[in-house]
Amino acid sequence: MTAKLHMTCNTLPLSLFIRCLVDEDLTALVIEGDADMQTLTNAWQAINQEWMDLCGNKQNNYLLVLALEIERMSFSQEVTVCAVDALRMCRFDDLVKVLHEQGYRFPFNPSNPEEYHNDLNRVLARSKRHLVDIQDKKQQYERLKGGGTGKKVDHQYFNQMLVILSKFIGYHIDEERTTVARYATVANMYYQHIEQLEKKSNGRQKDR
Repeated sequence: MTAKLHMTCNTLPLSLFIRCLVDEDLTALVIEGDADMQTLTNAWQAINQEWMDLCGNKQNNYLLVLALEIERMSFSQEVTVCAVDALRMCRFDDLVKVLHEQGYRFPFNPSNPEEYHNDLNRVLARSKRHLVDIQDKKQQYERLKGGGTGKKVDHQYFNQMLVILSKFIGYHIDEERTTVARYATVANMYYQHIEQLEKKSNGRQKDR
């Protein structure tokens, strides 16, 4: 009897895809009958290539955007801290301008030393909030990086992604009933949504 296999992401449930990818159990592709390893391997290669076409490039593009945003935010945070350290010793108009451009629009009036240093303390207090944002983005980057070709993914990666995407679309994604193609569609929508948010955030940064 000729084996009947899943040959496309449009029919393959996500749970079986995970078995193939994470557990390296290609028998998950069998719908009925028996198939030799070469047949299973050929089917898996076709599905894996389709998966990369559906989701891989968009995810890699988003990872690049996210990495650049982390770098930008980290540099901005470092500049802010260095400017505050220098301004504690002496007021420089250029450094005050830098802080104003970062969104810290305090007067920094040296004629009132107490208020001047309070302004600098306020800058540091506000900047610490950005450290939390940076850490969140770094954690998100590490989670999503597992979906690229450079690192073998595990069950934890898909567990985290399913929680993220379920929250994004507002209902639970059942890996048993959701096809790989459907999962990729939702993931791409999520990546595009985050990229749009990043662009808006960068636009606000430039307008400050």
